[in-house]
Amino acid sequence: DSENVLCCLQGRGSNTVGVTSLALSPWDSDTFLVGSEGGLLLRCSFSSQTPAAVPSEGWSVALRAPAVFSFRPHSGPVHSIHCSPFHRNLFVSAGTDGQVHLHSLLQPSPLLSLRVSDSYVFQVQWSPTRPLVFAAATGQGEVQIFDLGRRSPKAAAIIGQGGAGQAATCFAFNRQNPHLLAVGKTDGTICIWQLSTDLTDQSSRESSQLEQIANQVAE
Repeated sequence: DSENVLCCLQGRGSNTVGVTSLALSPWDSDTFLVGSEGGLLLRCSFSSQTPAAVPSEGWSVALRAPAVFSFRPHSGPVHSIHCSPFHRNLFVSAGTDGQVHLHSLLQPSPLLSLRVSDSYVFQVQWSPTRPLVFAAATGQGEVQIFDLGRRSPKAAAIIGQGGAGQAATCFAFNRQNPHLLAVGKTDGTICIWQLSTDLTDQSSRESSQLEQIANQVAE
């Protein structure tokens, strides 16, 4: 289809949705996820043909409403969404409510909700080497790393030290050297941390454990 289409997100009533985070699915080029300033979490489709509920006058392209499915919202703006690189239906989200939600694309309620921080969570991301591991950067200056294989709501590791004006706003795993993790803070510093092999080396049953988690029915 050669028709030019512009996606327009709109909430209830006439208010448009203020997008605060977005993630493209690495498994399906038609699917993307959107988080909003009001806490909405939406699965969207680039090929949606639903007309947008706003006037198209003045636009040179057709406006479409891409949202096709909604998930249980956060109680504040959604800062970060990341799709699992190991399972097509799993993603994590985080925001100003201090929580991380583990979601299946097929269910509205999260499979798991974790209270990560009493402050904001600025970023959440899956490990590129461990299917059951993800990390979250908090307003308290820490990056907390969770291992779903441990069956515990507590972090498997906590990296960094908090302090006034030192929120951890971003981090990045190193694909070339998975034992390294870079963390950026609001004071302008970037720290490089070394991860233990427990957090980087995949076990033999890890992919099957992730599949079991994805097949759970959310409460």
